[in-house]
Amino acid sequence: MKKIKERLGEKDIRVLKGIIGLELHGVLSPTLSTKMGSHTYTLYWSISFSFNRLLKKSFVNITNDYRESDADEDYWRLDVKEAAEPENISYHYDEELSDKALAGPFSTINIWSVIKKISVYSKKMVNDEEHLEYDAVLVFHLENGQQLGLTHDLMFIKLTYDSERIKEMTKHCYERLCLE
Repeated sequence: MKKIKERLGEKDIRVLKGIIGLELHGVLSPTLSTKMGSHTYTLYWSISFSFNRLLKKSFVNITNDYRESDADEDYWRLDVKEAAEPENISYHYDEELSDKALAGPFSTINIWSVIKKISVYSKKMVNDEEHLEYDAVLVFHLENGQQLGLTHDLMFIKLTYDSERIKEMTKHCYERLCLE
């Protein structure tokens, strides 16, 4: 039986721990799609969390590395990086601001709340051919009492703030890590 295990690495976890206690300004994506009333957003394969630049953490980019197992099971490998600019969104240097300014087409989901903790949920799938285990959902617990759930939808990233949708995302998962 083939074993596949895709989990956040030490570097990814270190970056996530580093944003706890910071005010998340918003989630940026080159594209955003939603259905009215769904409380769920389908975003590009990479997104960027924006933070206050004075705190030296301008952006944290999260990328969905979509994969498919030999048994045709869809899963993802998350890559989390701290960066000076957002992923897949163009920018230019603004002379007046003496700083970079976002320039390309992009969408923003405004958050403006401090991240209190992050829960990492893993999923196990076992069949005759393989044993697959991967980090399937991230839940960001915010100071304003809301949560943001993040998972994959094939090659896209799906984000919701609706507690019922987050329960659906985590229904077949177990909490592997709680970062505080």
